[in-house]
Amino acid sequence: NSPLPDSHWDVGDCAFEALNPLIETFSRLGDVRLIKPLGRILAIEIGYPAVSSAQKSAIKALGKIGGASAVEILTPFSEDRSNVEYFRIKAIETLGRLGDKRAVEPLVRSLKLFLNKNSTGLLKTVEALVKLGWKPSDDDPDSIRITYLLLTRKWDDLTKMGVHAYYQLSHIWDSMYKGEPYNLELDYEIKEKLEAFLEKIKPLYEAMLVEDELKRRDEHLKSVRKRFPKIEEFSKTPIVGVKEWSQALESNPSIYLKFAR
Repeated sequence: NSPLPDSHWDVGDCAFEALNPLIETFSRLGDVRLIKPLGRILAIEIGYPAVSSAQKSAIKALGKIGGASAVEILTPFSEDRSNVEYFRIKAIETLGRLGDKRAVEPLVRSLKLFLNKNSTGLLKTVEALVKLGWKPSDDDPDSIRITYLLLTRKWDDLTKMGVHAYYQLSHIWDSMYKGEPYNLELDYEIKEKLEAFLEKIKPLYEAMLVEDELKRRDEHLKSVRKRFPKIEEFSKTPIVGVKEWSQALESNPSIYLKFAR
């Protein structure tokens, strides 16, 4: 007989709490009969702590049992954005440990879902893919390639990317201390190298931001002067930037009419 009931609706709050030791026992035995019921547990929408605890145990058990069926259950769970990110990431980590190449394609899809949204999810997904022998292509976004270089300890290649790597790496660093699904745990070597890299590159990155902002303001000012060729006649001093131009307009809104073509 299956170690768990056929319908998760038959299991109450107290029963869910009792499931954890049961799941752990059967997972140690490698009982494949547990896989299907575990899938039912993962399909439940989390409504109270007992379910969350059972789902955590279910993911862990699937990682111990392994096999194609476990991969088939964990794959859609890791991609479903309606699931709590903590459990999605746990499922992704488990897929990486299982070492089944069939998980590569769905993990790449999960990777794209985490782009610019969750640094922890991005890092953990790349980490799982690396365990499966995956490498990013030249067409992949910089954030993916930078994360890959960090996890595979390709320090020279990472250094060559210079300031362009700073933004993504600073997000990964922040994820170790901010309230994401859980604080990142990087091994000592990666953490030490990352900290040194950020400290070295930060001044160059900040200088690049200032340069980009000045270029943006210069382009904006050129546009303003083109639209209002006589605007500097209104100001007592030459308008040298967006700030001065804005102050001139605020002091007399009719400037739009007076100095327009």
